[in-house]
Amino acid sequence: MSHPLVAAVWEQLGRTDISNILREIIGDHAAQLAVSQVQNGLIADVEPLVRMVFWIKAIFDLQRSYLQGLTSVRECPPSLLPYLLPSETIYSALMYLIRVKAELLPMTAAGVRDRAQYRYFLAEAVLAGVRLLLLRGESLHAEMRSNLERAMKTAWQHPGLSNEEGYLVNVLLPRAINDIGSADTSNGQSPLAASGRRLLPSFNSGLYPFPSVPETHITDLLTGLVGKGPDHTSSFWTLFDTLWAAESALIQCHVDSRRIPQQQGDSNKTYNVEEAFVQTGDARKRLARTILAAADGQADKPALRILATIILSQTGDGNPPLQTRKVRDAWNQMAGFRNELDCSLSYFVRWLINRRVQLWDCNGELEVVSHEYQRHLTQWLHTSSPAEAERQTNEADKAGAVYVVDCPFVHPVPKALLEEQLTKNGSDTDELQTIPELLSIDASCPLCPEGTRIQHARIIEPLEHLSSAIQSGSESGSVLSRRSAFGSISGRTASRSSSMSHSTRRSIGFGDSKPSSPSTSMPKMKSSQSLYAMASSLNHLSAPWLDKSQQKQMVKSFSRELKGVKLALPVRRASLIRKGLLREQRLSRQPRFCFSSSGKSLFFWGEDSSCISRFDIPTIDGQNPEALRYDVSGVQCVAAGEQRCAVISSVGQHYELLIFGPNGVSAEALVTIDTSGLSLRSKCIAMSRDDRHIAFILENQVHVYELGNIYDLEARSIRKVTINESPRWAQEKAATHRKIAFSVDGNGLVLARLESQSVYFDVWHRDTDVWNIAKGGFYSIKNTSIDGNLTGAFYNSLHNSIFLTAFSNKEYPLLFSTSNGQATGSSFSTKILHAAQSPSGSRYAIANSLNEIYICDYKPDGPFNPIRIRKASSKITSSAFRPGKLLLSFLQENILLVFWVKDEKLMLRTVRLNDNGEAINDYDLRADFERLTAERTPSASSGTQSPRIGVPSSPVVEERGPSISLRPDLPELASN
Repeated sequence: MSHPLVAAVWEQLGRTDISNILREIIGDHAAQLAVSQVQNGLIADVEPLVRMVFWIKAIFDLQRSYLQGLTSVRECPPSLLPYLLPSETIYSALMYLIRVKAELLPMTAAGVRDRAQYRYFLAEAVLAGVRLLLLRGESLHAEMRSNLERAMKTAWQHPGLSNEEGYLVNVLLPRAINDIGSADTSNGQSPLAASGRRLLPSFNSGLYPFPSVPETHITDLLTGLVGKGPDHTSSFWTLFDTLWAAESALIQCHVDSRRIPQQQGDSNKTYNVEEAFVQTGDARKRLARTILAAADGQADKPALRILATIILSQTGDGNPPLQTRKVRDAWNQMAGFRNELDCSLSYFVRWLINRRVQLWDCNGELEVVSHEYQRHLTQWLHTSSPAEAERQTNEADKAGAVYVVDCPFVHPVPKALLEEQLTKNGSDTDELQTIPELLSIDASCPLCPEGTRIQHARIIEPLEHLSSAIQSGSESGSVLSRRSAFGSISGRTASRSSSMSHSTRRSIGFGDSKPSSPSTSMPKMKSSQSLYAMASSLNHLSAPWLDKSQQKQMVKSFSRELKGVKLALPVRRASLIRKGLLREQRLSRQPRFCFSSSGKSLFFWGEDSSCISRFDIPTIDGQNPEALRYDVSGVQCVAAGEQRCAVISSVGQHYELLIFGPNGVSAEALVTIDTSGLSLRSKCIAMSRDDRHIAFILENQVHVYELGNIYDLEARSIRKVTINESPRWAQEKAATHRKIAFSVDGNGLVLARLESQSVYFDVWHRDTDVWNIAKGGFYSIKNTSIDGNLTGAFYNSLHNSIFLTAFSNKEYPLLFSTSNGQATGSSFSTKILHAAQSPSGSRYAIANSLNEIYICDYKPDGPFNPIRIRKASSKITSSAFRPGKLLLSFLQENILLVFWVKDEKLMLRTVRLNDNGEAINDYDLRADFERLTAERTPSASSGTQSPRIGVPSSPVVEERGPSISLRPDLPELASN
């Protein structure tokens, strides 16, 4: 295998449309397979058809490099997620490869032995794909696993399989397929495999320099591989991943060595890459020699022979790594295979380049149009100026001046609103006070929902000249017709180059208009229409979905409106417009809010509203939260994990469990729960940090649901799982208050309930698909003299402890050990209104009724010693320090979030804890909230429930209590 060739493939495959590439390869291959000539039961020309199998395996191998060193896809950084193949696509590709094996190399045809090498390589391609599914760590439906295993065994029913191939398709692959998505997969559960994974560098941190794997570790892995103990499979996967990690490090060195000259990097970067290449090559040779030496002469150890074959098929640099007779003979026998592999990779590079050029032919002209429009708009902003006779000198007019900005929609923005936006972004507003004709700024457009950046603003008077240009352009129609055609192409193109995707969304019809001469005398515009009607026309004009005739009519209408626009607005009128934009609606009479269990998102809704606002909080200082809206009415309670959000809403006489993702406004999945008259505990809901489980309480019944694939949630991917209740749970009917929470690792669940001055705990641990009550999992604390409600319960499965807080004057916070049943109180003894647990599970934050916020660190051998963080609570009114009025959450171990509502403001405070004290930063979410409200669709703002994607739950377990019923795919009446 030529590393430079694979590096060239990687450069072309680093795209977000990788799924489309794989589908196109499979489609092309299927077409060739359908028209291939068959002679004597065999396809005459196999090489071109096997060539594309090499391509699919190359994609699988690159995806393995993306995920190496990680326990699952959930640890993958968000920037890398768009480049990953979904599990369903990988599964489909594997099923297609097995079909190719059955059609290309049937078991009954004569001459199959002559093509055994191709058959073995097909098995290796399936091995790479199955390993990729294991590395993703996502569950695969049992029926899909069964179909994959059955199809593979049927396709490889050959009487004369070699020991290696027979072991691969009859032992190793079936075992791996069965482990996909299980709790004890072999990608890191055993200590031996876990230590091997920690040695591998991740793609995000850099694939090279490849660390030198200790000889003792390799020896332990080889010992586990030749044995028949529990470490056999995990040892194979660790060695399999380590071998590919060494190869991928060399490939990445070639990629970077090609990239540095293109970026005009200095010689130090080139030297570092060359040094890493030499070091990685030496480490790879040592690893290969050790494995080949162990496999030499071990014909009865097929797992070792498989690894040896992989090494010899990937080594083509002149000599085999180990100079023994058997190794040299095997290496020489595979020379033709290696040449064919390199030939296939060179074809693949050409195919990918041609594909990219074809996409450029489809979308490239749109890029030119976009640049042309931006260039003309910038030139117009710089060169055009109003005639001296048309200057407005009145101070009131100046105060109400309107600026047009260079956002994609060319929004007209009142000066007051622009000044507020500059202040919000921390920019200087002194220049704006002088009412300049041209203003250079760096801020977000206040009227664009995506927060598009703007660099220039121009006072509104030059729109007179633009009106003439647009009007003349509308008469000819040629420019606009060409833009309209391009817009339709953009809407219909299914697959486009990643480098083009950012610039083909919008097209403006006046991109080719020449700047007007400053000395041109134009008639003064009269006042008859609202400026915001003109802004609406601009928005419609820039929409890419209008056809040619509609755009012509819009341009003419827009030109007429421009002639009647008033140049400047009075001060009071501008102020009213600004208030109308940003304070159109008051907050709900009963606002509700919560943080996600990961602490990275804040959710805000009201009992009388029909949407939920989501604010994703960045970890980088200085960035503003990203806002998103979920359209759903009748919200009862909300919980969230890392990315997903679970909502229980009331619809008629039943409840619905809806699952929302991090992007869309509509639900990904929906489960209808027939409650049979049972009531929901509004605050007794929790979601695990890994987005896998949801728990809530209906009356005295605990319900736990498991979610499947985090990207593509299907009907069979959400199901109710069994939870074994404690013997005394059914007897506890008089609980006045409850709290439910998952442990940080998601494998533990605690329920705390208050009853008659006593606190009771139930602890469950997850065992595959069943939640079993933990050993001794029923605990109680008698006579606590509690005089308030429970405000927090957190379970730490690592330390076997429960951290409990209450709105009480005595004993709290309290640490309860499930190991010895002992409770450790605190002398702190103040009413705690809210608490939060850090990502490690060992640090807690509490807010009390004395307007104070404290940090508590876990102490296994003594009481808590809370440390007050004064800046965290500074300038927060005492009215906010009440239960349900203030929330705490940990964004990171040393970053605390505080949220409260103050005078119609939604205040979010970020507290960064360091050795020098605390640093705080406040941000008002109200403007973002109002913007989300203004963006609501007509269906969301009407009285009916917005349509949602109904996903029924599969009946996995028959249980007493509420049943899961199928919901028809029809919009329902709102609960109110």
